[in-house]
Amino acid sequence: MIRTTLGTLILLATTSTMAQTLTFTGKEWNDPSIGSIGKAPVRTEFISYDIRENAEERLANKNAYFVPLDLQPAPENPQQQLSATTTIPYMWLDRDLFLHVEGFPCFYLQVNGRNAGYGQDSRTPSEFNISSFVKDGSNRISILLPEGTETPHALETALTNRPRPAVFLYSQPKVRIEDYKVTAPLDSTKNHGILQLEIALSNSYNSPETITVGYDIYSPQGKLQYYDMREVKLAGQGRDTIRFAENIYGVPENLWSAEQPSLYRCMLTVRRGGRMVEYIPFVTGFGSTTCQEGVIYRNEKPIDIQAARYNAAPNAATTQTQLVELKKRGINTVWTDYPQPYWFYDLCDKTGMYVIDQANINSAHEPDNMEVGGTWSNNPAWLGSFLEREQSMYGRAKNHVCIIGWSLGGAVGNGYNMQKCYQWLKNVEKERAVLFNDAAGEWNSDLEPLPATDAGLLLSQPAPRSRK
Repeated sequence: MIRTTLGTLILLATTSTMAQTLTFTGKEWNDPSIGSIGKAPVRTEFISYDIRENAEERLANKNAYFVPLDLQPAPENPQQQLSATTTIPYMWLDRDLFLHVEGFPCFYLQVNGRNAGYGQDSRTPSEFNISSFVKDGSNRISILLPEGTETPHALETALTNRPRPAVFLYSQPKVRIEDYKVTAPLDSTKNHGILQLEIALSNSYNSPETITVGYDIYSPQGKLQYYDMREVKLAGQGRDTIRFAENIYGVPENLWSAEQPSLYRCMLTVRRGGRMVEYIPFVTGFGSTTCQEGVIYRNEKPIDIQAARYNAAPNAATTQTQLVELKKRGINTVWTDYPQPYWFYDLCDKTGMYVIDQANINSAHEPDNMEVGGTWSNNPAWLGSFLEREQSMYGRAKNHVCIIGWSLGGAVGNGYNMQKCYQWLKNVEKERAVLFNDAAGEWNSDLEPLPATDAGLLLSQPAPRSRK
């Protein structure tokens, strides 16, 4: 696996040639040196739209380039194979087609009978560029579950509840936005905000292509604050990163915090050949989150962290109700046990709930065993798998303003792998805290062990009486 840096965007690119069928041994599940195979670069989780109105409302079901898949047990192997047959329209063949798979601790991907990828980590998405595997008309997508995966992966043994699988197809133009990163601090005068965008672009054509990339931003009150566009020429099969930075006025009255979760609506756009071909919506909050000498600050004010261990309910409506209830009970921070569904972070942005996002590393451990190889976290052979889970957590959720810190993992004990994970996160995350309660006094945690109440116990108690 090759790590490619585009500015400060970290993209993980596979060395596998996706035009060829991959060969698997069937033992990848038990090989600590192997993470995923054939995955597309880890990126912010988003859907690309072709119509602005649908993008503004995030109406994925009206998006012509989005197809949810209902996988069913395959008659020939109902215990180990889930399949779906779907029709790929001809117009999709001139686009990059991706399969999004989430919720399986380990799986092999087949498209029309050809091996197309391998993934593991039940809590973050695995996405595969399957453009070279599909054909016009009917296509069969299969998820193969190797024997033994009914038991948890070695890095997930402390988890008992399984996530709900989510599998869908989506496509983007071959000249497209691959990823983006947004930061929105105040300027040096503290009178204005600065919208800073880094946009990673990709061209899948063999010939050079010229496109126009732009964005616009609206205040929480719905007023257009600024827009900009820039022409970019991409080499054939090439990538590039462009950067925007613009002062936004009136920001100090609309800084985002748990007490005032003010959000600005933004839209990224791509125009090619005189036609708009891509819209990507997102929201952001102005201000800064920093960590200094063991204290987390939001907008230069220390946060009095009142944390609860919490994972999303099965649906967004129930989760939002519970987040609001936790705030009523004095909780301003939720600490997850593993990465959550994408809509969870949207809700925390909107509700004004701080989040400490935790990588999906939760294995049984012996914290006092410091022998090399004595625990998974202190076995260098497992480093690749550990790093991939940290990178997947960070890559998909990095743009959410609600996140005030990243947790390296849960009950795993400290060791070589956790120290390397800390170094990787601190390299890409210059401001927000990196935490690890199992650091046991070592240097790979920015904070001392942080206590957190069990949210389930809080929510099961009678609601506090309102004070009047």
